[in-house]
Amino acid sequence: MNQLYRLTALVVGLVTASHAETVPTLNTFSNALTYAALHHPSIHAAASDLEAARMRIPQARSLPDPMLQVTRFVESVQTRTGPQDMVLTLSQRMLWWGTLSTRKDAATADADAAEYALQARLLQMMRELGKAFYEVAYLGKAIDLTSENLNLLRELEPVAEAKVEGGGDLNALLRLKVEVGKLESLLATQEQRMLAQRSVLNSLMGRPVDEARAMQEWEPPAEWTLDADTLTTELEEANPELQRQAALVSAARNREELVRLTGYPDLVLGATYIEIGDPSINATAADAGDDAWSVTAAITLPLGRSRIKAQRGEARALAERATWDLDNRTIELHSALQVAIANHTDAQRRLQLFGGELVDLARQAVANSRTSYEAGRLGILDVIDSERSLLDLQLQQWRAAADVWQQRILIQTLTLTGLAPTALEHLTETP
Repeated sequence: MNQLYRLTALVVGLVTASHAETVPTLNTFSNALTYAALHHPSIHAAASDLEAARMRIPQARSLPDPMLQVTRFVESVQTRTGPQDMVLTLSQRMLWWGTLSTRKDAATADADAAEYALQARLLQMMRELGKAFYEVAYLGKAIDLTSENLNLLRELEPVAEAKVEGGGDLNALLRLKVEVGKLESLLATQEQRMLAQRSVLNSLMGRPVDEARAMQEWEPPAEWTLDADTLTTELEEANPELQRQAALVSAARNREELVRLTGYPDLVLGATYIEIGDPSINATAADAGDDAWSVTAAITLPLGRSRIKAQRGEARALAERATWDLDNRTIELHSALQVAIANHTDAQRRLQLFGGELVDLARQAVANSRTSYEAGRLGILDVIDSERSLLDLQLQQWRAAADVWQQRILIQTLTLTGLAPTALEHLTETP
């Protein structure tokens, strides 16, 4: 959690920083995440919300401004000690005991909720960025593998044409050209998907959607053993969305208490100074011409009981709503975590399957079939099948690797498990 709090402080501190800086290399996920955290508009907006919420705390704990009233008589009021020329009255409203502290507690809870909202937005951005980053990374691998497979089949076209010219089967050449056409179509589709996903990735980093970027550097992840019970506990204890909702519950309860306190009177304390002019009557009196002072005390009368009762009912309903929202979000996040664990387990199984000796065997089969075809011992269909099987296994291997990374990031952002030694530590470094 300390890493995440330092990350929050880092982002808040850089809200007003200039964006005109050297763009780092963004071909690794940690670098892309650092750049996005410092540049995406939604992060700056959430940080501004936090700053505004913090500024409301000193407002909430302060008394209303005192009132100074000045009265100047157009015609002086004659009294025993002399004419009254001017009256100064200073008054201060004192709220009922506990009102200021409760208002401060409510504002503090709102600020806590804003801080957790910033943390949640950072983790949501990490989640979305991880999905887009590894989708682009997978498509980069897919394009390379498909291009390689396509070039290998194109190399066979002169061999197949020579066999046809020598009286061989024309159908073999036609099947080869059909397979080449299918791979060209697949490659074109992958390239268009790459353009679309790069736009998504750029937008998540707060960059122009058409801005060029370096290819992603990544490798299949190491195996990660998951403990569902431990992850569930970490979700309940550390997830910022749940902590934000709990802070909103606290704020709502404090506002409910504030409404209750409005049913009690406020105290108004005051002091009055009366300026007395030169007396024309009783000028010889001992206190003639002396200015007068007085102190006052008053209370408000909260007589609108039906209004106060309705306000209390509203505040109680809003507090209950916040509690139900917390329960609902807890259920939703538990479900999301279980789905992510299941998907991660399946993706890791597929990675172990396709990333093992199957690909090596498929490569060996391709080499043997090409040699046998050129020697006339196998037909072109055998070569095509071998090439297709190898490409399919390679694509499934890297698809599984990307899925593992995406689901792992999802689990980490839900539970904060493993963030300190991986992605978030890069964000907490002083730039």
